Amino acid sequence: MNPIIDNFFEQEEIELIKTHIYDRFNKEEKYIENMQGRARMEISPLDLPLTMRKKLINYSFMFDKQCRMNTFTFVRYSNEYGVPILVPHMDRITPNEKIYNKLTLDYQLDSNTEWPIYVEDQEFVLKDNQALAINVTENVHWRGAKKFNDGEYVDMIFFHFSNIVEEKHRLTSDEQDRISKDYSIKHGEQLDKAIPGWRDWYEQG
Repeated sequence: MNPIIDNFFEQEEIELIKTHIYDRFNKEEKYIENMQGRARMEISPLDLPLTMRKKLINYSFMFDKQCRMNTFTFVRYSNEYGVPILVPHMDRITPNEKIYNKLTLDYQLDSNTEWPIYVEDQEFVLKDNQALAINVTENVHWRGAKKFNDGEYVDMIFFHFSNIVEEKHRLTSDEQDRISKDYSIKHGEQLDKAIPGWRDWYEQG
């Protein structure tokens, strides 16, 4: 199945979610993650109308019927907040954690530049109002090498869905780290060219 969903929301829904998010983003305190060049803000699923929540559930069922709606996160990548970079990784599962984010729909809300997403060895370039489905705890994912110019930004919403049953066969944290490191070695040269010195300060974080 194609992991990209086109025309994710209707225009009225886009305007509604933009109004809600940008009003909060401009007024409230944001969490700045300068190691990734982004500002982050959590969103409650209950902030969205029931019709939109049902749509998100239906989308999630296209990829995994053993998931339930969890948390939503809005992020803006921009050099206003540091150096935008996302190295090969898997979302962390703590050893005793039974419920964790498994499926994430990476939704591109708005942007004025392209920034490829990689899942394993496959490249995806999202357009606004497209979403990419990723199993974030089992698939290595990262962003391509890119140096943002002043004024460039990419606004994303991560719609997270968690597992509803305990999975006996899942990757351990050590396995996640080992696999992610293999991809960092394989693709790190591209990041070296775009953002010299990223290894030193990223590993310090």
